[in-house]
Amino acid sequence: EPGAAFVQARWGHANRGFSLLTRLQALSIDGHFAVEQAGRWASGQWFNFNGTAGVWRRAALEDAGGWRDGTLTEDLDLSYRSHLAGWRAAYAGGIVAPAELPVSFNAYRRQQHRWARGSFECAFLHLPTIWRGPVPLARRVQATLHLTGYAIHLLLLALSLVYPLLLGAAARYPEVFSLFGLMAIFNLTSLAPTVLFTVAQRQLGRRWVRELPTILALSGLGAGMMVNTARAAWQAFAGRPGVFERTPKFGVRHRRDDWRHLRYQLGIDRIVVVEVALAALNGVSLAVALSQGSWAIAIYTAIFCVGLSSAVALTVGQTLRTAIAARRARASAAIRRPTPTWRS
Repeated sequence: EPGAAFVQARWGHANRGFSLLTRLQALSIDGHFAVEQAGRWASGQWFNFNGTAGVWRRAALEDAGGWRDGTLTEDLDLSYRSHLAGWRAAYAGGIVAPAELPVSFNAYRRQQHRWARGSFECAFLHLPTIWRGPVPLARRVQATLHLTGYAIHLLLLALSLVYPLLLGAAARYPEVFSLFGLMAIFNLTSLAPTVLFTVAQRQLGRRWVRELPTILALSGLGAGMMVNTARAAWQAFAGRPGVFERTPKFGVRHRRDDWRHLRYQLGIDRIVVVEVALAALNGVSLAVALSQGSWAIAIYTAIFCVGLSSAVALTVGQTLRTAIAARRARASAAIRRPTPTWRS
């Protein structure tokens, strides 16, 4: 196709079964490629190059202005500049390029922070042009939802802060909850991610029923990233210069592979202090909601509490285990090191 700027293939997962964390990441990425990317392409909407597993037409790249480092997601930025320049794109979901998923939660946190911040930066950069230009309304709306997809974590954070106020008001004014009775139908929207990831597994020919417990656990992982995404959004909004930080990977494929003794490790992220405080707040909200019989709020605050607590536990736990493994590796190396022999 002479008008195609790039062709994007589908990511595979070389270490999908390494741990629960890699399985959750694989499910999330499968949803992105098998449903979101495939759906955007099939419906004629704009979609993005994912940074790898694809090829570009050089003429399109040059016409769009080439690679730029103004955002932390230069692939997303270039994709939208090429679309705005009149180029199309193609998705080749039948071609799978295996890639390694981060096995360290600290690395996963860093990766999600970079993707979230870069998405917000691209939204601030391109949405004004999209809404002012000769772009069809449906495409404008879809592009807006695409570039602001990480805002769902900001909405979860807002909910976790609003729930204590709502529960406090309901304790004093029970009639307050009657105002929200008709809004209960919106709770059905919480099923959307589960449907997305389930359909993706079905599209890829996997046994989605067997993956259903892991798909449900994915909601907790998403909730655990709300503070991490909020920080990324604030940095993008503040316009602070961003630094591209590579996601550490260790070439692991199987459960028996050990990576904790390797050198390229990340230190603990101090954002866990905020996550601990927010997890505690949601724990209190959960207890109050149960005592008041507010079951919908109890379910959501439970998910928030579990997700945030898991993020903290994984961050601290893996940091400690890698530190212990590194110390043991240094001690073992010192024992094996031969003693120098001095001769006159």
